[in-house]
Amino acid sequence: MNQAVAIVTDSTSDLPSQEAERLGIQVVPALLMMEGRTYLDGRELTREEFYRRLPGLSSPPTTAAPSPASFEAVYRK
Repeated sequence: MNQAVAIVTDSTSDLPSQEAERLGIQVVPALLMMEGRTYLDGRELTREEFYRRLPGLSSPPTTAAPSPASFEAVYRK
């Protein structure tokens, strides 16, 4: 049986993408909801863009954990 070990976290760890890549850490994006739209944290909306938009929002953004299926997809790689 061939068994592999990997470190997997979600994007709320705030691990810089360059560091995650250098260390081989897989990062599963959390969900960020703002102004009626859902974004994958760090993939569809950068931190810079998030903070740029924040002052103009009519309501606070919300977050949600990645789905179990999102983690499963990474585990199966």
